[in-house]
Amino acid sequence: MEVLTNKLAELLQVGVDGATKAYPVLREQYIWYRVFGEIMTTAGVVLFTLLLFGFCGSIVLWVSYVDGHPKWLPKLCKILGIVAVVALVVMVGSSIFRVVLAPDIMMILEML
Repeated sequence: MEVLTNKLAELLQVGVDGATKAYPVLREQYIWYRVFGEIMTTAGVVLFTLLLFGFCGSIVLWVSYVDGHPKWLPKLCKILGIVAVVALVVMVGSSIFRVVLAPDIMMILEML
């Protein structure tokens, strides 16, 4: 703990007492930073997967095009579109909340 406090004091250019007082706040902000980072990464993977499956599915349907598309296709496309929009909104929201709830962590990362 002493090594962490000394490194934190050096990074923030404050005394060891100031770093000790700032540690609980920084720890809480770092937890929020990590949580929203994980949410943003998961939403990005979901969005990428949907785009990949949508692209591959479009190619398969285009190659096997007959007189019309199956009746379930528009409903599936609508559901995939809604999930993609929700994933994009979650990514953007997580990015915004990450900055709002962990401003000191963002500032420290900018300094590094």
